[in-house]
Order: sequence, then C-alpha cells, then structure tokens
Amino acid sequence: MWKDYVEEDDPFTQDKGDGVEKSPAVLATEFVRDLLNMDTSTSQEAATTLTTPVFLGHGALDEKKPPAIGKAAADTLHAAGHDVTWQLYPDLGHWYQVPEGIDDMVDFLKIKVGWDMTTSPC
Repeated sequence: MWKDYVEEDDPFTQDKGDGVEKSPAVLATEFVRDLLNMDTSTSQEAATTLTTPVFLGHGALDEKKPPAIGKAAADTLHAAGHDVTWQLYPDLGHWYQVPEGIDDMVDFLKIKVGWDMTTSPC
C-alpha cells in the first residue's frame, strides 16, 4: 500500500508551486473544507478558524459517547493547531456537570476568550 504513495498526492505537502508557505494546520483546514465542498480560496479564513479556542468537556461515565472519543477529538484538534482545553469529569455521564462544568466554561470564556462576565449589556 505505502509503496504506491506519491508525495505530490499528499494534500499536506508544503510546496504547491505557488510560492506560498502554509502551516500544516492551514493545509489541514483547507483539506477538510475541500472534502466538504466548501470554498478553500481564502487561506486567511482557514488561519482565522485556528485562533478560536475550543473547550471540550466529557463525562468519564458517558455510556453514549465513550470518553476516548472526546479525548481523540481534543488531541486531533490540538495536533491541527487549535488551542484546546480538555476537561474530563470523573463522576459524569452523558450530560454536563453542575456547577463544576458550568464554572469551567465561564472560566474558559473569561481566560481564553476574554469575555467579562461581570457587566450587564443593558
């Protein structure tokens, strides 16, 4: 199988002949967008999505979606260049943890996103 591998078929190869170097994360994002038949012409848009921090929380006792799936998602996003916060809740099933999970999300929004939760918009 690997003997038939041709480097020019690798979607993550840096040299595309256009003189523009893109990070592996941007190349991966463009590859996924291409698979989904989405516009891939804007590298800036692909790069911008990588700057959005991601919070993933998962219950260790989740019977519907095993925690390993959530951890794999976090690891994959991290490997693609995303800023990922992973939190496993040991006594939680397929739901969100109250109040710890909500507190973690609020802290994440304060620290990673910079939202001030103390003032009212009204």
